[in-house]
Amino acid sequence: MEQLLDMVGRGRIDIACATDIARAVLQDGVENETVTKLASLGAFGKCQSNAERDLHCWMGNLFNLKLQPYQIQVPLKASWAFP
Repeated sequence: MEQLLDMVGRGRIDIACATDIARAVLQDGVENETVTKLASLGAFGKCQSNAERDLHCWMGNLFNLKLQPYQIQVPLKASWAFP
C-alpha cells in the first residue's frame, strides 16, 4: 500500500483509482490498517467525491501536515465566442 500512496502523491494515479484498488484488495481478503483506511476514504466509495478531502484529513492527522489550498490566476485565450 505504501507504493499506492506514493503513486497518488506523485500524481501517477488519482485518489479515486487508489481507493478502488484498496477496496478490491480488501474484498480479496488482504487486510491491514493502511488498506482499510485507504479503502474507507469517500465512505468506502459511497461518496467518492469526498475521497480527496478525506485523504487530506487522514494524511494531515497521520503526519501532522498542514495543507493549505491556494488560488492561482490562469489567463485563458478563447479562439471562439459564445453566440
